[in-house]
Amino acid sequence: MFSTVEKPIGIFYSYEEWFNPLFRELERRGLPYVKLDPARQWFDLSETDVPYSLVYNDMSYPSYVEGPSQANLNLQPYLKHLEQQHVPVINGSVAIALQRSKMQQLLLLRSLGLDFPSTRIVTHASQLKPATAEFKFPIILKGNAGHGAETVLLKSTQDLKDGWEDGTLALRDEQPWILQEWIPAKGNHVVRAEVINGNFQYAVKLYRTPHDIDFWTADNEPFQPSLTVVKAIEKIARAAQLEVASVEYAIDRRDNQPYFYAIHAHSNFIVGHRPGGQDAYGSLANHIELRLQKRREIELIL
Repeated sequence: MFSTVEKPIGIFYSYEEWFNPLFRELERRGLPYVKLDPARQWFDLSETDVPYSLVYNDMSYPSYVEGPSQANLNLQPYLKHLEQQHVPVINGSVAIALQRSKMQQLLLLRSLGLDFPSTRIVTHASQLKPATAEFKFPIILKGNAGHGAETVLLKSTQDLKDGWEDGTLALRDEQPWILQEWIPAKGNHVVRAEVINGNFQYAVKLYRTPHDIDFWTADNEPFQPSLTVVKAIEKIARAAQLEVASVEYAIDRRDNQPYFYAIHAHSNFIVGHRPGGQDAYGSLANHIELRLQKRREIELIL
């Protein structure tokens, strides 16, 4: 049997073009890796020799349902299996559980004393109207997994009434449902910050048009959050046990305060951003090497 550090790194990822910079960096460093397909992953519960020195999971949850197979949802138990075999996993089963539940993300933010949009949780469509009685419109209705395709913007009680009557609000059976007040973002942009190993890397402004529920725009620019916000972002990633993560928030133009609304258990690196003179993919490769080194040290002890 050969040492686990001689085995390749297994990588689950969403989109090839996003990860080519990481693949090139690993090749430059002489670190062997294997591209893993979550839709075709199987494992033997009796196995004691896993063929990877480390597994890096960078699957965004929407890809689990929009990708080629619902089998992607089975990735969580496989990562749990790896963890039980003492294989280092970056963004493992705990990360996936958080990624799959917007409600768990909000509960985490509340436990940390951080602000997020006013929220109501409902479990039946009949609760929508009373739950919004004291809300300030517009509001957002979304399923617990927060799929963009299932996010509905309601500008008034009339929208709520019409949606109830015409079936627009008949979301997939993805209870509970989440109702949130819409944050009028200062400057019509939100901020996405990237974190590796609990340390802030960089942030960008993501621009949107008023009342546009799609935050993923092509327009972005570098942005440096305040020290207080940076500390909050790092606090979120560490409390969530996310080694590679992105956190999104908006500055409410009404009170000039930051409100966090999304925690992603994966990277959203933008090629070309070089925080501190180093590309984010280089920082990620450094972290992977650090985890491998820790594994190497454990093996020497054993």
